[in-house]
Amino acid sequence: PILATNVGGNGEIVSELNGVLIPSNPLINKISSEIIKIIDLSEGQMKEMQEQSFETWKNMCDADRNFGLFVQQIQTL
Repeated sequence: PILATNVGGNGEIVSELNGVLIPSNPLINKISSEIIKIIDLSEGQMKEMQEQSFETWKNMCDADRNFGLFVQQIQTL
């Protein structure tokens, strides 16, 4: 699962499906409480978040895939 601060594009990538988005300038107790929540997930919940994290990366951040799709879109113009 992802634990990220709400800065830059993180809000577009992190959701309750794949992790936890915390405020941009969190206090240490907020960070630690969210880490504990992630650690305390059931095995099934953890696996689902891991899979969703990978799907998010694959669909939104995989440069090889995205550059290829971008080129295809440009070629249709």
